[in-house]
Amino acid sequence: MHRGGETTHTKEKRKITSKKAARVGVIKDKGGAVLTDQDQVKNRWREHFRDLYNPVTGTDHMVLAEIQQDDIMKSYLQPL
Repeated sequence: MHRGGETTHTKEKRKITSKKAARVGVIKDKGGAVLTDQDQVKNRWREHFRDLYNPVTGTDHMVLAEIQQDDIMKSYLQPL
């Protein structure tokens, strides 16, 4: 149905998509202190997602050496 040049579907779509997400104005740092300054909050979120998507992991060089040796041994055992 057209009302004023818009379909009901278009009006409903606009209602859903035009809502803005609520902003979080307060967040805690890693130590539990409340941050309220906008720049501090933004930096904390940046830090959170950096840590989330780029985790620090330890590399066990002994395991890597064993894997490489296993691969070398397998290549010697394969028929030509």
